[in-house]
Amino acid sequence: MMLLAAAWLLCCARARARNATSRALAAPPDRRCKDEPRCLNELGDEVFDRAVDALRRCKKRDDAYLSCDLGDGWYGWTTEFYRFARAKIRPDGGLALLEGFDIPSCSGRSHRASPQDRFCEFAREGVNDREAVFLANPWGGNFQHFMFELLPRAWIAAELLRRARPDAPPPELVLGPHMRQAFHVESVRLATGLAPKIIGDMENQPAYGHVWVPPYAAENFGDWSALGLKALREIHGDLQRRFVRGPPTKRLAYFTRRDAAVGKGRAMLNEPDFVKALEALGADVLEFSAFGTMEDRVRGLANYSTIVTPFGAAVANLVFSPASTRWINVCPPTMCSRNEENFISLLAGSLMMREHRGFVRYTDRGAAHAVDDADPELTNGDYRNHAYRVDVDTLVAFVARFLDDK
Repeated sequence: MMLLAAAWLLCCARARARNATSRALAAPPDRRCKDEPRCLNELGDEVFDRAVDALRRCKKRDDAYLSCDLGDGWYGWTTEFYRFARAKIRPDGGLALLEGFDIPSCSGRSHRASPQDRFCEFAREGVNDREAVFLANPWGGNFQHFMFELLPRAWIAAELLRRARPDAPPPELVLGPHMRQAFHVESVRLATGLAPKIIGDMENQPAYGHVWVPPYAAENFGDWSALGLKALREIHGDLQRRFVRGPPTKRLAYFTRRDAAVGKGRAMLNEPDFVKALEALGADVLEFSAFGTMEDRVRGLANYSTIVTPFGAAVANLVFSPASTRWINVCPPTMCSRNEENFISLLAGSLMMREHRGFVRYTDRGAAHAVDDADPELTNGDYRNHAYRVDVDTLVAFVARFLDDK
């Protein structure tokens, strides 16, 4: 019997999504309407129902390797939901595919550190009859990537399998090596209803009967698909229903970046002056890290009608805040591009912020001035990470205008 063994790196799954630029949101003329967010939400519901039907058809096939096409064209990215039979989730983030592996060949002489020897080790660990969904993140632990790319994938996988196979036992959910923090684990659990496992715990564990790898539904600050927006809209609505008990009781919060200190990337050098002026308006000064769990974060953000924060990963916390929140981003001189603003605008629209008199606003980049002597090593050679100073009076007047606008 021929030896079949392969390692599959999950970062490659993103390649198909890269070519989907903007078309996911480009409905044909007969589907366009003036209310783009509502159209996109209806579109997301339609795409999801089609994906459920596609998965129902695919699950009847018993292929060792299954690529289930959930649909492509104007209504979404080309999306494949992959399934691998007899697959070992490796601690390094790859998959070892054992289907067709010649177990008797493992009784021969061992070749130290050879692929054959390693796969023999996997084979000896056995194969269980369970299924798993595997979520890997090749971009590190960046909060934006987690919120905009990984969390929607988790919801899509869990909900599609739940809807398409209502009588099947739920799969195990395995998180990649960059999602070890308790916040990641709890967020995925609340979003999917599944209890996640950490990839580091997979050493010496049997291979799974099947491993599912869900499609990508967004590219961080690049493009959304209607399916990705639907996932975050559903997560947002569920969190608000479960944890928010009433309207905000406080007017203003300023969330400082945890690393916003001199010498760090995109540090606001005169932030103490800005904070002092905001405190004069009654602002509470907080850090997002103070809310260590998703539940804490949802409850904490619901206390404030207006939130101010430097632009960056913090804006992903929109998913946790009520739709009525007024969100003001302080723009560094090198960020808040039109593309970035459009990306967030589509998310805010999908969360129905406009209907609840919430919004996202950006301060003028001209009110921030780059400091050009930043250490290249601290900025990773990226000019966008240079430190900057803000025009405090201009920004505080901008914030105050929205506080007075009832």
